[in-house]
Amino acid sequence: MSETVNIMSARLKVLKLYRCSNLKDVNIDAPHLLSLDYHGFDKPVISLMKCSDKLEVCVDTCVDYHQFYSLRDFIQNIPQKILASLSLVVRPSYRDDPYVPAYLVSSIPPRIKHLEFKEFAIPNSRALYGPLVNCLLSSCFPEKISIRYAFGCSYAFIEFFYEMLMGRKMEECDCSSGDSKCWWHALKIVKISCSHMTHENADFKSMLYGLPNDCNKAKSMTFSLEI
Repeated sequence: MSETVNIMSARLKVLKLYRCSNLKDVNIDAPHLLSLDYHGFDKPVISLMKCSDKLEVCVDTCVDYHQFYSLRDFIQNIPQKILASLSLVVRPSYRDDPYVPAYLVSSIPPRIKHLEFKEFAIPNSRALYGPLVNCLLSSCFPEKISIRYAFGCSYAFIEFFYEMLMGRKMEECDCSSGDSKCWWHALKIVKISCSHMTHENADFKSMLYGLPNDCNKAKSMTFSLEI
């Protein structure tokens, strides 16, 4: 496959890029494009020269713990007037060093519509929860975050993630020793919903520990965020 793809069309409305290995740059000039889906392990630079205000962008990709830096750059290339949906398969790193701590990001990173973790490999050490969440939240600012309880994800990590969003784990943040604070400490609203419980008065613990054990049933928790 070519490393660079140039697409120009006044009629194109739907574009799907699926596992385009070796792809590094995609230049799109399609003013009437309504749907752009990218599925693949690599993260090419996607440039939208002209696009509709109604364009929906959905990215489905795989990252390991060391790739959250490039993930932020990848999202940054999407015009900020477009709120993208991002589905991630998060895998552990197989390098010699087990983890690289997140850098401090006090400013709000690229905004997206929905961050979904389809598969999530959680570190074995609880001490790495904080650096991992810092990496995730430093990559993008989503309106919604969905975490599926499957494929290595755990009650302990989901609870830790919730506590970070609620500002109850300040000591776990990279900003704990500095003057600038991470953007999620400014959240005014964190709403929680789950796929298996619709009772409006259900609290977080009831939702979390009420997750079904049947792997064939959908089981996820969603956090809606607002600053």
